[in-house]
Amino acid sequence: MIKNIKLKVCVLFTVLLVGIAVLISERSISFAETTSNAQATISRGWKKENNKYVYINSKGKKLVGWNKLNGLMYYFSTKGEMVTGVQVIAGKQHLFADDGVYKGVLSVKTTQNGANYATTGNKTYYYDKKGNKLGTGKKYISNASAYTGDTTTASGQRPRWGTIAVDPKVIPLGSRVYVPYFDKVFIANDTGGIIKGTMIDIFMNSASQMNNFGRRNLEIIVLD
Repeated sequence: MIKNIKLKVCVLFTVLLVGIAVLISERSISFAETTSNAQATISRGWKKENNKYVYINSKGKKLVGWNKLNGLMYYFSTKGEMVTGVQVIAGKQHLFADDGVYKGVLSVKTTQNGANYATTGNKTYYYDKKGNKLGTGKKYISNASAYTGDTTTASGQRPRWGTIAVDPKVIPLGSRVYVPYFDKVFIANDTGGIIKGTMIDIFMNSASQMNNFGRRNLEIIVLD
């Protein structure tokens, strides 16, 4: 009789332990699922990775390509990074604001003097003749001359092809100046007593090149 009672107690105790174990297991699974769902919810939306913005969708994946978010269009690279500024997409120039919002297609035009540009809003973007973006800047018509020789510039450097002398009151030393005539960006690193206003003096590698160039009016773009 006593043995039967002990056996029944053992069976009941075992059943109780199994029930507790199942309950703990179910609650653990439920907690894990809840935690996982909460983490998934937190990870959705905008995130900053390596100083670039990405957008995580409901599946936990980064958006790529064109996407409309809160009524605004954005474009994400193949790495999922939000783009800004001027971007070439499917062969066309597109403009995106600093916050990534799409502004529209840029139509590139050419000035009478050969500078390629595209204007949107109050900004004008310039490009070289190969279509490479140079950035924004100010356009001037410059009375340009040329010089040559072994000398030292006002910035303490040796002049070379690709450097120009300027009036630093108008074109600061160190400025990047695009000259469509040469389809080249020059660096302003020299000055001259007779160089005033938007005039530039272009260093040439030889006296013959200097003489052939002479003096002429050129369109220049002082890049920002």
